[in-house]
Amino acid sequence: MGTKKPMTIRKCVLWSLLVIIVSQLTMGVLLLVPVFILKENFPINFVVGMAGITEAIVIFFLIKIINKGRIRPFKNLYKGINVATLVQLFIVGITFTIIASSFVNYFSFLRGNLFYIKLVVPDITLANIFNFIALAILVPVAEEVLFRAFLLHQLLKRYAPVTSILVVGVLFTLAHLFPLSSYFSFFLLGVVTGIVYYKTRSLLACIIIHSILNAHNFFAETVPLENATTMDKTLLIISYLFVVFLFVLSMFKLSRMYYSTQLNNKEKETD
Repeated sequence: MGTKKPMTIRKCVLWSLLVIIVSQLTMGVLLLVPVFILKENFPINFVVGMAGITEAIVIFFLIKIINKGRIRPFKNLYKGINVATLVQLFIVGITFTIIASSFVNYFSFLRGNLFYIKLVVPDITLANIFNFIALAILVPVAEEVLFRAFLLHQLLKRYAPVTSILVVGVLFTLAHLFPLSSYFSFFLLGVVTGIVYYKTRSLLACIIIHSILNAHNFFAETVPLENATTMDKTLLIISYLFVVFLFVLSMFKLSRMYYSTQLNNKEKETD
């Protein structure tokens, strides 16, 4: 049997649109029908988690159909992962989350309204645990398998890295029906995880970064900074610049770590 040909951009776009449409329709049907039937008795606190699990199931089901042996996404899942790379991944994930959160509120920032991120401990309820598992674990795994391990992996075999990463980044953004102010943050996430995948070929690295951003919705909230002075604004800008610097530095170190690991593996194979 011959090897499967890598997908074109046109096919990737069509398959992505199919996954997006089917997953959204499925979520709508599976959530609206029980709401209509149960009405007041419907467990509304579980809606977010149910939507996330539905999306993950649809994505894995459709990938099973369209994959046709092209990839084995969970093969060598932990390749190149050690304590040092995990530390860098968490730094990348946390700093990127801060950067992405600032973009969500950048219109307010331009109007002079400042925000800071406050860590919160949500109530430990069955609904919160269910929603957290769905959104911070299952959804990142499903979306990274689809957009990075499958679509980006296919495009990188046929097109330039910049083209491949930007195309998949746009498709990833379109898959999220969030307010327009969040679109740029999701595009940035798509680009950052795309760069990480291109540099490392590690699906787990992308999942960790994606999971940290999603977990942000459970453990942090954006709070307006009242009566901000000029010094407050200056310190906030300096802190953001430091976060951006730390993010770029961690991305560079992460890339170097994986590059060194690949060189060591090649030397061992040669020996």
